[in-house]
Amino acid sequence: MLRPTTGELLRAVHIQLAGQVLPALADGAPRRQLKSALHLLRRLERSWDLQATYLEADNLDLAETLDRALRALPAEAGTGYARLRTRFDRVRNRLPEREIAGSAAEAGVHDPGLAHLMTVNHALQEILADLQAALRHDRDLPSTALSPVTSMVSGLHRRLVARAGEAAGTHDDN
Repeated sequence: MLRPTTGELLRAVHIQLAGQVLPALADGAPRRQLKSALHLLRRLERSWDLQATYLEADNLDLAETLDRALRALPAEAGTGYARLRTRFDRVRNRLPEREIAGSAAEAGVHDPGLAHLMTVNHALQEILADLQAALRHDRDLPSTALSPVTSMVSGLHRRLVARAGEAAGTHDDN
């Protein structure tokens, strides 16, 4: 294992800046900016190594929920659902592939595995958004079909937000 870890380096920089530089700054914009940077360093220290695990859990939850939701919709509910199912199956069948996506590389992601997880997550999130739009506009879908799917999607959103807070290091911000 490489030492110091990224978390240890972030902690050391935080300690030095907070202990040496911050006390030397007078009140004003530079002090406020340093305090913001120190806050960001603490968040990064808490979360730098959580992204892959977070995305794996998110992708699994998104895939399972989308699968259940799309299966719960009646076949006659509209052709839009069939197209969403086809898109979902295409993404799900590609899940094991590891390919760097341009958008992930542009976002400063250098790890091919993490870039792949981000690409899959983005594709699943797009399908989820399109499913929600289709549900909002489908006037023919009976409430007996709509209600369980809406409940699944609402539960998914609660879980996504909770995981995102942990992955971003903001779940215990004060």
